[in-house]
This record gives sequence, C-alpha cells and structure tokens, in this order.
Amino acid sequence: MSTFGTTLFGGSRFVRWSLTPVILFFALWMPTMTHNMTANGIPALIGMEILFAAMLGGFWLPENIGRWCFRFVTGVVFVIYLVAVIDAFTSAKHAPTGGDVSQQSPYTLLWGFIIIGLPSLWYTLTGRFSLRSEVSQEELSAANDARRQAFEAILLRPDWSFYERHLRRPAPAALRALYADENLITSTLLDYSDSCSINTFEPLNEESLFASAEDAEQSMIPIATTDSGDPIYLKSGLMESNAVYVAYHDGYDVEVLADSVSAFVHRLKQANKAIA
Repeated sequence: MSTFGTTLFGGSRFVRWSLTPVILFFALWMPTMTHNMTANGIPALIGMEILFAAMLGGFWLPENIGRWCFRFVTGVVFVIYLVAVIDAFTSAKHAPTGGDVSQQSPYTLLWGFIIIGLPSLWYTLTGRFSLRSEVSQEELSAANDARRQAFEAILLRPDWSFYERHLRRPAPAALRALYADENLITSTLLDYSDSCSINTFEPLNEESLFASAEDAEQSMIPIATTDSGDPIYLKSGLMESNAVYVAYHDGYDVEVLADSVSAFVHRLKQANKAIA
C-alpha cells in the first residue's frame, strides 16, 4: 500500500490523466442507478460522489489543497475498513455454529485493514506513507545551494603552492587569471567544442589529486571535468608545455584540447559569450 499510495498520490501526470476519465465515468454513471437503490443506498451514493470529487480535487487542485483532499480520501478508506472489520468479527461471534462457510472470513478483512487501512490512517494523520519525514523541495534546494556555495568557496581559493609543486613549474598566468574570474570559474555546463562540453571547474588543491589506475606516477589535478566526467588537466613536469589535455575514462585515451591555457580560455569564452 505504501508504494502504491505514494505512486497514486505523488502528482504523476500519467496517473492523473489516466485515472481522471475513469473517476469521471463512475461519478456520472452511478447516479443513474438510483432507481435500483434502497433508501439506505442513497447515503452511500452521496458518500461515493464526495470521494470521487475529493480524488479529482487531489489530482487537479494546487498541491497544498490537493494533499488535504487525498488525506480526506484515505481517512474515509480507514473508517470503511475499520467498520467492516468490526462488523465482520461481531457477525462471526454471533453466527450460529455450522453457518454459511462461504462468507468472507473476518481475518481476510483484518489483513486488508492492516495492509490498506492502517497506512491510510497514517497518511491521513501525517500526509505521507513513509515513516520518515519527507524532505520538501525547498529543503532540497536549500541543501543543494549550501553544497554549491561550499564548493565555490574552495574553488575560488586555489592552493597555488601545492599546485605548482605538483606541476614542478610555475602555474601559467592564464590559469591564475581564469581562477580569478569568479563569473567564469563558477559557471557550469559550458560549451567548448562539438565533441566536448565542460560540466564544472575543479578546485586546485591536494584533495583534487587524481592518480591514474594504471600508473600512480601519472597523477593529475583536473582543472575541470567534461559532461562525461573526464578530467581536463595540465601535465606535470619541468619540461612539459602548458597544453590542456582531456583524458577519456572509457579507454584512457588522452587528447589535446588546446595548445595553451590562454588558447583554452579564449575558445571557452568564444563558445560562451553570454557568460564571458
């Protein structure tokens, strides 16, 4: 019931559009059966129509109102199961020995009450089927913003001393200028070429040190990662140039993206003029 209920009340457009015609059909069809109903059946019909209206309200009204419509529905479901279980056990207790064994066992209804009725009560009281409190979209957004702000704070404070020891040569002036450009360095999902896009820039510190799985001496500190997670970096070595490379993780192939950091930054800015 918990998984089913979460899917049913989760705001899925597919569920909404699939069930709305069915609910409308029964809501319009059931009143046509009043000529066959007893006096006791009329209140039941009215109750069903109210439930249909509440279900439609849950699907189509704003979320803060729709959730209360769903809670009304689950509350009614709980009450129906509770009354049915009490009635079944009461009837079974007073039934004469050797009665009709074809009648539904009260224990069958009890299992339905446990599987459906109690979760319905929980949803009515809490607005959720899970035991753990659900995280709101606002809380998720705030947490993501906090993580991004913490990441950017590290990104904007490169450890140049450690990075230059890793490179075994001075850091290129163009790279220092890139990390000083707060608007560009904190941008994400940047275009670069037809075959390469940059997901995000990476902090220049010891925690970013990446060692090759095949050769620990071929370590690198990525300055960025592609949209596929491939590191973009400068090779370390006193005699190495300041060319910018990308290492593809699928086959450990290495490709030159730019002959220098300045050429890399220039091409990046040309492809993302709105940011640069």
